[in-house]
Amino acid sequence: MKKVILSALLVVIFLIACDKISKAQFFVDSSACNSCGICISVCPADAIEFDENNKAIIDQTKCTQCGECILVCPQDAIY
Repeated sequence: MKKVILSALLVVIFLIACDKISKAQFFVDSSACNSCGICISVCPADAIEFDENNKAIIDQTKCTQCGECILVCPQDAIY
């Protein structure tokens, strides 16, 4: 019985943490971006594109904060 109660508490804690994470915004350090386009190719929301300087930018209205772009950026330009 204790195991079930503990599991229920962990789920509640996890859901609260996820809610806070989903409010995050990701940004691109244009001085670190090398315009490789990997982030654009992995973004499931199609939220990343190149600006007029050929640097990646993130459309915050489309971004779902999945974090795929951060994981694949070879320059660590997305935070």
